Amino acid sequence: MIKRKTVLIVDDEPQIRDGLRVFFDSADYRVAEANCGVQAVRMTVSLRPHLILLDSTLPDGDDGDIIAAVREWTEAALIVLVESDANNKIAGVFDAGADDYVLKPFDADILAARIRAHTRKKAHGDNWKWEIRNGWMRLDPIRHKVYVGKRTIELMPDEYRLLRYLVVHHGRIVTYRQILKGIECLGLSIEHLRMRVHQLRRKIDHDANMPELTEVPGVGYRMEVVENSLVAA
Repeated sequence: MIKRKTVLIVDDEPQIRDGLRVFFDSADYRVAEANCGVQAVRMTVSLRPHLILLDSTLPDGDDGDIIAAVREWTEAALIVLVESDANNKIAGVFDAGADDYVLKPFDADILAARIRAHTRKKAHGDNWKWEIRNGWMRLDPIRHKVYVGKRTIELMPDEYRLLRYLVVHHGRIVTYRQILKGIECLGLSIEHLRMRVHQLRRKIDHDANMPELTEVPGVGYRMEVVENSLVAA
């Protein structure tokens, strides 16, 4: 039996999801649905879809942040449904990591053509990021393991989430709020975040191969980019 491709539909409007489900059912796709950005990220991790269709006006966050969060986990074709084709809106969609956009209300033939164009470019075997790397450090998102060179670093789940967020965004400053939102801990204070970073540093800073993590006072943190390649284990 030929395995059907999976599409993840992300939209908070049930009628939109219903219409798209009929559309993809007729194209013999396996259909999964999410109604918010947090759910979209979780389902991307668990389902590894071939295609993601994502609405740009989800209730739980900025569309650019949601697109970027999904893109952390997959290279699958990602098409965004937008209500406006204003230049700044479309530029933001592409900058966040989308492959294409379709203007709502969308024409089924146009949507089908754009899907065919992008899925031809995306092989399923290449659409999953098995490792997240920064120089000598690599993170295994399936096993939640952290490796520096040939050494394994043992982290608590909250420490792993914090480190993963910083590694994914290495090379740029991320604000305290962005970090807390990214690790799903918006209820914590900045002081609690500093304590978590301190605990993380106690486990990683003694390793000379670990990328430098610095605080930008009053703003957030920045993990430096490390250029040297990972040696084979």
